Amino acid sequence: MFISLATYVIVRFLKFSKKEFLDPAKETKVKRSIIFVVLITIIPSIVMAYNIVNRTFTEKNVQLFINNELSFPNSQVLSKKITHDSSRVNIEVFMIGSPVAQNLIEAAKQKLPKYKLQNAKLIIKQGLGGGEKVDLGALRAGVIEELYRKNEDVIKNKDKQIKLLENQVSLLAKNQFPIEELSGEAKAVFNNLNELSVNRSLVMDYKNNKIDTVIISYAKFDKGISYSDRKKFTDWLKARTKSDKIKLVIQ
Repeated sequence: MFISLATYVIVRFLKFSKKEFLDPAKETKVKRSIIFVVLITIIPSIVMAYNIVNRTFTEKNVQLFINNELSFPNSQVLSKKITHDSSRVNIEVFMIGSPVAQNLIEAAKQKLPKYKLQNAKLIIKQGLGGGEKVDLGALRAGVIEELYRKNEDVIKNKDKQIKLLENQVSLLAKNQFPIEELSGEAKAVFNNLNELSVNRSLVMDYKNNKIDTVIISYAKFDKGISYSDRKKFTDWLKARTKSDKIKLVIQ
């Protein structure tokens, strides 16, 4: 329905010619039918979207409230449960560790309106300590939820590290040349060549205030190399590396 509605808006915006009805009564009936179908589709969708957005904001505010106001020494929030009814939001929090004094809990409840949770009901269950009966089901569910969340965070961090390492390896491989292959070809052409290194490198050009990527090559020969051989060697490097930005250092 929404695809059809969007199509209709675009067609009207592009000013395509409309279908002409010979019978005005039929045209009126068709228009009313379309409007009726659109309304019965849009109105529930708007209500559903409003409820989803409202619930999302509520859950976010609840999480902020728990993080900021239910942080007590030697005590930890293990799990939370949020339920919605027609008039209010019920927040059930399960805590473990040292029992939290009732006056601190009441002080935390007074701060609910600060997080737009004035209609919320806060229920805190302290599973260990305080003489309350341990809710083993909630404790087990909370432990599993916490372990799952921590493992998920660990996996995400490892995935990020793996991705970073893959990018670094890819960048390193991109900046490297097959030195064994290059050295074999260079030795066949210049038999007095002893050492060869070819790498991409970043060079700062202070005159133009920019960073450029150039190929730096180091070569060591048995004896001195003539100007013509040096030019020949440079031309060979340019052709082999497919780059005109060559910095050659010869020893």
